[in-house]
Amino acid sequence: MAGPGITEQLRHRLETSIRRPGDREYGVTGAGVSTADGEVLFSVDGDGHLHLLLPVPAGVKIAEDRRSEGVQVVRHELIDGTQRRHYADLVCTKPHLRSTFHMLADEVIGRIAEGTVRADVAATAVIGRWRELLDRAPQPPLGIERLVGLYGELLVLRDLAALSPHALALWTGPRPQRHDFTSDRCDIEVKASLGASRAVQISSWSQLVPHEGTALYLRHYTLEESHGAPSVPDLVEQLCDRGMDRAELHAVLARLSYDPQHAAEYAKRCFRTLSEDVYRIDAGFPRIVPESFTQGHIPDGIIAIRYTVNLDAASACLLPASDWPGILATALSPTA
Repeated sequence: MAGPGITEQLRHRLETSIRRPGDREYGVTGAGVSTADGEVLFSVDGDGHLHLLLPVPAGVKIAEDRRSEGVQVVRHELIDGTQRRHYADLVCTKPHLRSTFHMLADEVIGRIAEGTVRADVAATAVIGRWRELLDRAPQPPLGIERLVGLYGELLVLRDLAALSPHALALWTGPRPQRHDFTSDRCDIEVKASLGASRAVQISSWSQLVPHEGTALYLRHYTLEESHGAPSVPDLVEQLCDRGMDRAELHAVLARLSYDPQHAAEYAKRCFRTLSEDVYRIDAGFPRIVPESFTQGHIPDGIIAIRYTVNLDAASACLLPASDWPGILATALSPTA
């Protein structure tokens, strides 16, 4: 199961230590990495703001970054006894950005540990990678239906990521595109149902229409809530553990209104996969498409079509489970 990162553990350590309410002093702890200029520190101040303090030489003009309101890099000084110490302060002032701050701060620590770039330069470079998330407004928690749908898409993304480090580029549903996963050779639409239901919701007439010259498949999961099974945050961590870029993955998740500030809540909703099926979408699959109408196109004046398909009526299009690895490989294969 997903666990807290480096700076999140440090925050918990500081916040559970004895400090007076409203104390304006810094609670400071070492972050476990040092530079030639001193130890990197993590701090929570009296206002609850988070700080990653990156030591820099005195008199050096640091690379500040104030473009994002909630997370910035600014100059900061601390008095240690009689000694004045200079830092580039990576600071988070917006509570809803705390989870994002922990992820980018962990990335900064990793870059500093490599020892190839000055600490403040590493911080501004990392903020640039996370800019899209830092500028987003806070999002409410996803409801169970959307969370289940996201879980299904992440299962497919995990399967693709096991075969290629470039799998994220195929996840086009959040952009949004016609299908959840799009490639030059085949597309994949994903549906997930909670419980034994075999009914899936189709949100538009084009959702089950293949792009010209490509095959289209429907991947369907039936899930049940089960304590100890993976959650959405667990799947996100598995993808990162397999080498998927964390900032890029969370930028895509944000387009689905997935906000990491709710990760602890999402971690309580764990899902076990009861079944996983794949269907080829062709003329035999029950669907509504332009050819379903006598005039051969969607009637004038119809601006939206939503309907429900009972997958029990699509048994003729059900493919053997052994076909799934080949479909994934085809999706990842370049055109000839």
